[in-house]
Amino acid sequence: MAEFDGFRALAEQGLRAVGDDPVARRRLELMRDMYAFMMERFPGLLDEWDRMKDGR
Repeated sequence: MAEFDGFRALAEQGLRAVGDDPVARRRLELMRDMYAFMMERFPGLLDEWDRMKDGR
């Protein structure tokens, strides 16, 4: 999950760097939000995968 947090942090840095450019801000906000979502959901997906493969 460190990779997701690293990309999310890069998006935060980008937001500080781009200032008021609305197009760049929107892209970076989406990137930040996607990686935050992935950080939240990925552990559950791994757990689900473990249960599925153990059931095979």
